[in-house]
Amino acid sequence: MIQFLSLSGAISYRPRAFQLSSPLSRLALSVSLLIGWAIGLVSPTGTQASESFYKDQYVEVELYPLSQTVTAGEASLWALEFRIAPEWHIYWENPGDSGAPLILEWKWEGAQLLHFHYPPPKRIPVSSLVNFGYEEQVIFPLEVQVGPQAEGVQVNLDLEWLVCKVECIPGFAQLKAQAVVGPQAQAPHPQQALAQQFLAQSPGPQSLTAPLFHRQEDQLFFKLPLPQTDFNPQEVHLFPYDGLFFSHQFPEFLQLTQSQLDFSLQSKSQSLREPSDPRVLLVLRGTASDPVQVRSFDVELDFSPAQSPWTSAMTLLSLLALAFLGGLILNIMPCVLPVLSIKILSLSQSAHSPREMRWGGWFYSAGVLLSFALMGGLLLWLRHQGEEIGWGFQLQNPTFVSALILLFFVLGLNFLGVFEWGESLSRWAAQMGQRRSKLSGSFWTGVLAAFVASPCTAPFMGTALGASLMLSPWQSPLVFLSLGAGMAFPFWLLAHFPQFLTWLPKPGPWMKTLKEFFAFPLFLTAVWLLWVLGQQSSPLQTFILTGSLTLVAMGFWLGHNSTKPVFLWLSRLLILLFMALPLWSAQSQWVLLAGASFQGGDSAGAESSSWLDYSSEKVADLVAQGEWVFIDFTAAWCITCQVNKINVLETRRLQELFDQSGVHRFRADWTQRDPLITQSLARYGRNSLPVYVFYGASGEPHLFSELLTVSMIEEVLQQQHSKEE
Repeated sequence: MIQFLSLSGAISYRPRAFQLSSPLSRLALSVSLLIGWAIGLVSPTGTQASESFYKDQYVEVELYPLSQTVTAGEASLWALEFRIAPEWHIYWENPGDSGAPLILEWKWEGAQLLHFHYPPPKRIPVSSLVNFGYEEQVIFPLEVQVGPQAEGVQVNLDLEWLVCKVECIPGFAQLKAQAVVGPQAQAPHPQQALAQQFLAQSPGPQSLTAPLFHRQEDQLFFKLPLPQTDFNPQEVHLFPYDGLFFSHQFPEFLQLTQSQLDFSLQSKSQSLREPSDPRVLLVLRGTASDPVQVRSFDVELDFSPAQSPWTSAMTLLSLLALAFLGGLILNIMPCVLPVLSIKILSLSQSAHSPREMRWGGWFYSAGVLLSFALMGGLLLWLRHQGEEIGWGFQLQNPTFVSALILLFFVLGLNFLGVFEWGESLSRWAAQMGQRRSKLSGSFWTGVLAAFVASPCTAPFMGTALGASLMLSPWQSPLVFLSLGAGMAFPFWLLAHFPQFLTWLPKPGPWMKTLKEFFAFPLFLTAVWLLWVLGQQSSPLQTFILTGSLTLVAMGFWLGHNSTKPVFLWLSRLLILLFMALPLWSAQSQWVLLAGASFQGGDSAGAESSSWLDYSSEKVADLVAQGEWVFIDFTAAWCITCQVNKINVLETRRLQELFDQSGVHRFRADWTQRDPLITQSLARYGRNSLPVYVFYGASGEPHLFSELLTVSMIEEVLQQQHSKEE
């Protein structure tokens, strides 16, 4: 914050530039500045009555030493004083929801600035906004170190401020002050006693620490051991330094005892787990009217409560075990089975060669692990850059979904024998050895399986993935690797212990039949993805893609049944053209606009009207009123979500149960990228689907298992009824 260049150099002190935490506050400040500029055109300009004094109709500013005589080699106290017109105010270093702090450019000769003290500010409400600042009069004390060889001290200050009422007026002044070096301090300034009071109120070098002991949605709860004071605190005020992370409203929870303060702060940013400046200013007041009975302290917020190495290691091991178990279960999820059919077919074809099977298992595992590592690293990097995304984010992109549909459709055609991969390169492959191509196929099968599996959140996987975002940079990738290891483990085991495959018949014509059969799960996966695309895009995009699939199939048929070069080149051109068309159209705004005109009324797949569109504000209001609330975080591409919706959430039994209990139902649809839903998931420590949350009369959230049953919900509702009775 302060840069010391030399005893006779420039010192720049810029606490912060304009800090506006919402579009509304930016608009309000912009309008205020325009009004202030207009007022400045017709108002008299400020006057600089002396080098150390500035005055206009809104503020008076003065810079002075508290003693005109200072001692060489020792510290001295100076002051920057503002006297502000009634109903106007200037700002603290974190201005709050709008405004701007002081900007100070110092140039000292014969001394250097040690510390610029900000006295405790006030909360200044402006409509629904809250600002931190000063009214009437404030003195900013300066601690200055006089040089050992100095013969005098002189300071030049370029000062900027913003003074506001409803409109805001920017102010500028160039101030100069000086002091002589003498044997002892003489000629104290008339404001010396008042400046000492402001210095006593400012936070000193002592810093306190408050550990985080509970996190509930966007509320953060801390416990702070209080220091001893020479008075009994009657008022407590907290001012966060980081205005982009914390809300500026008064803390909702304050509990004061003689030795401890329990308090809560509200987080505004769910994309970040910690603020960039984890400090708050604690202000203790004895009585509101006595300025002497005021003490303030800088408090460091500890977001990682101390754990023993053994406890920390056990926590990480438990998360890795959960991730591994989730990866194992991924192998039986419906969205993964079509891809695994490719690997099963490969194993059956290689059953006669144990060496080939082992290498295939290793390459398949490498593809899975590398893919999970890349997806996890990309997710963590994007969230670090401020992007509001979660696990399975790739299926929120219509272009990626379209590409998967094309891939599964083409694979299905290949399995049916419409065409053969690399038929024209068969002789070259024979010369180079088929093992290399099979190993490459195993690797890419692992890559494909990992990408398709990621949105199918298995039980135990959601907790592990959500917790991974709170781990250290070197621990988070281990969770994703453990997830990939769990998914790859069964095939690695089969590849190394082929006796488990002895039940398979010997190679023969049945392998061709099995290959053709596995084409149909691939087609069904393409159909499911078409439905996902229809949920997140327009009917026109679905029409373009299905038409392209037909023409791609025609291109393969044309190439398969013709030996003339012209038809071969025509078929390849047709395939490339109509595989590229849906990928391009998925990113085109005109497709979305044109497709919107085709949609009339409610969609055909509309669910029960008892479900409301999710709104965090509506949920918070209902919870505050003691109402019961159930939230379904879902997406069209989440197979588990759709299974739970059919078997549980949309059943008549559960709907009647919700109606009888008066449960408000909200559905948060994450099919397309939605930063607000991502933030809401982060409040519950999740970044993947499905997630089911229930609020009872206590206002505490209850998270259900990913594999939901009606009996689970019924049991929780019965417990809530028992508590109320």
